[in-house]
Amino acid sequence: MPPLTTPSLSVLLTCWDELGAEGTPRDILEDQLPMLFSFITSNWKNPMFMGLSALEKPLSQSDADEGYANRGPEEFGYVILPDGTCSPDITLPIQRLLADNSTA
Repeated sequence: MPPLTTPSLSVLLTCWDELGAEGTPRDILEDQLPMLFSFITSNWKNPMFMGLSALEKPLSQSDADEGYANRGPEEFGYVILPDGTCSPDITLPIQRLLADNSTA
């Protein structure tokens, strides 16, 4: 059976800032979860792998983070794109998934 082209598949590795890993999201998934990576790449033609840090840092349940409170949550977060570059636009995974599905 040939690899699937539809539906498109995007894998978003969350808590990217907590991983402390170097490399692209694809590399990290392949290294840390090789069986899942193999399943995905064997069954989908062009899966997209991205990383997400919604807060950029861990927040404490007991200590207030004044910088976070003053700037607001909309000023934090980033996405690691498939090529490993960083973007502050955390809506990119949704935009790309919708764009992929609109051409199908």
